[in-house]
Amino acid sequence: MIRFFRSILASMVLFVLVAPEPTAAQQPKNVPETKSAAPYHLGLGELMTAFVQPRHIKLGLAGKEQPRATHATRARATRRS
Repeated sequence: MIRFFRSILASMVLFVLVAPEPTAAQQPKNVPETKSAAPYHLGLGELMTAFVQPRHIKLGLAGKEQPRATHATRARATRRS
């Protein structure tokens, strides 16, 4: 039994020593950094993700807990906007 564990341990050590480094395949080393001259402008998708979706999530969670509270929340939100 000990012989089996030693062979497994030896194969694991060999694998660690022979396997390539995981970060080596991530990016080439001599790539120049590119910078854009134009500033980044938010699109509709980013605005939806940042501002509208959290509101929809809150309404959905409130609807699962108390359906009547959802109607009141929507009515308040409609009055505010």
